[in-house]
Amino acid sequence: KEEFVHTIRYYERMLDVRGVKVRLGSRASVDDLADFDEVVLATGVVPRIPSLPGVDHPKVITYQQAINGAPVGDRVAVMGAGGIGFDVSEFLLHDADESVEHWMERWGITDPELERGGLATKVKAPPRRTVHLLQRKTSELGKGLGKTSGWVHRQTLKDSSVDMVKGVTY
Repeated sequence: KEEFVHTIRYYERMLDVRGVKVRLGSRASVDDLADFDEVVLATGVVPRIPSLPGVDHPKVITYQQAINGAPVGDRVAVMGAGGIGFDVSEFLLHDADESVEHWMERWGITDPELERGGLATKVKAPPRRTVHLLQRKTSELGKGLGKTSGWVHRQTLKDSSVDMVKGVTY
C-alpha cells in the first residue's frame, strides 16, 4: 500500500516527538505493562494457508512472498477476493515504481492548466501479467472493500482486464 508510506512516516515522527516507547519483537508480562496508561498490541498478520491438495507446490506462494519479491509468473490466480486479494492483484498488474505521470494517464487525469477540470482521455496501459481473482462467495467481488477507496481498486482491476470469478470452489 504505497500510498500509506507518508502516513507511516508521520506516525513514526509523532511517536518520536511525543516520546512514546516502541518495543518490537519482545515479550511483555502483566508486570511490565502495569505502569502504562495505554498499551497497543500490534501483532501483525499471518497469511492463512488453506488445507488444499497442491498448496505445497513450488508455484504456490503467499501474498507476503509475492510482495516481497518472490518470482511470479505471467498468469496468476489469486485465491481470496478480500482486501488483501484486491491489493495483491493490483500490485501484480503494474510496476511498483510506476511514475505519477503514467498513473495519471491510466486514470485520465492531467494538469488543469492543460485541460478544463484536469480531465484527459484515459490511456489503457497493458497489465504486466494476466490475473484471475477468485472468490468463494457468490456476492459481487469487492463488495466489502472500503467505501472511500474500494471503487478505485475495483476500477483498476476492471481496467486491467482482471478476470474476477465468484462462487469458486477451491
